[in-house]
Amino acid sequence: MISEVISRYRLPMHVLKEYLQGQFPTTTINVEEGEDDEYVVKLPQYLSQDQRAAIKGLQTEDK
Repeated sequence: MISEVISRYRLPMHVLKEYLQGQFPTTTINVEEGEDDEYVVKLPQYLSQDQRAAIKGLQTEDK
């Protein structure tokens, strides 16, 4: 498994987890709070540029 670090800025944990579970449906997604306003999540592969862009889009949406 690969550790990915994702900014927590305007991104609720449940929103990130739901998105990642949709991207990796056969993997149990555990999102942990890291240091410096970030999430750390273990994934079966690195996030693609498209996936990173989608997460960034989730961060900028008003909830």
